[in-house]
Amino acid sequence: RRSSDLHRLEIRTARSSGAGGQNVNKVNSKVDVRFNVQSADWLTEEVKQRLHEDFSAHINKEGEFVLTCQESRTQSHNLDLCIDKLEAILDDASTPKKERKWKAPVESEHQRKIRIEQKRARSQRKESRRGSLD
Repeated sequence: RRSSDLHRLEIRTARSSGAGGQNVNKVNSKVDVRFNVQSADWLTEEVKQRLHEDFSAHINKEGEFVLTCQESRTQSHNLDLCIDKLEAILDDASTPKKERKWKAPVESEHQRKIRIEQKRARSQRKESRRGSLD
């Protein structure tokens, strides 16, 4: 599945920040995976809409969805991580949101009577602590 989909993505590499020792200044281990959301014919309109709604922080002014990975010291591992993240995001965007139903809290008559009795007992206990003001 991955190798057939990679041609649809623009993959850029750059020098990574962070761990890597002397290697960090020589190797382009950071990976940027990007694609234009509107021109992606392999995405449904619903998925495109969900990407704009839920993942707008990943979409730049040109309408490109940009995902960056630089956790690993190797370019190939960062590419794998990026593809995994992208697959997870697209899976999340392709599953429809569940409609939330509001349900009124259910309190039985027996529970209500117990609660009222406890409030009455607590009130009497506090009342008994008060001294007379005479």
